[in-house]
Amino acid sequence: MSMLDVFSPEILDLVIREYQKCDPEHFRDLRLVSKVVNELVEPLIFSTVTFHFMKEEEPNHVPELLKYIISGASPFVRWAKELHIRDMVPTAADGWLERDTWRGEEREMMLASQKEDLVPAIRSLIRVQHVEWVSIL
Repeated sequence: MSMLDVFSPEILDLVIREYQKCDPEHFRDLRLVSKVVNELVEPLIFSTVTFHFMKEEEPNHVPELLKYIISGASPFVRWAKELHIRDMVPTAADGWLERDTWRGEEREMMLASQKEDLVPAIRSLIRVQHVEWVSIL
């Protein structure tokens, strides 16, 4: 018997949701507490997925995330209800290529991922109910 067994699932759910509001930065760490807590936290953590294609300060993880979702192993496949697509890489067909200053191998890798993996990844997200697309161009 664990300490968590004394709480009803409803009470645990309330505590977890309050913790999510108070400490969103460390909320994902709750998954490591126990299997019971992970089962309550996972649907909240993975309820929204964002694909942000344009170059950011950190190395962009979108290609790996798309492949992980396509594989079916990602928790986003089970839980994502919202999908946000941000700043897709423009192509010559879009007519915006001359305004896009991002050049080089990283851009080409991101563009290839966008072309090859985006649609299969979206199809894998069977629970999505809301999609938001935002572009800076």
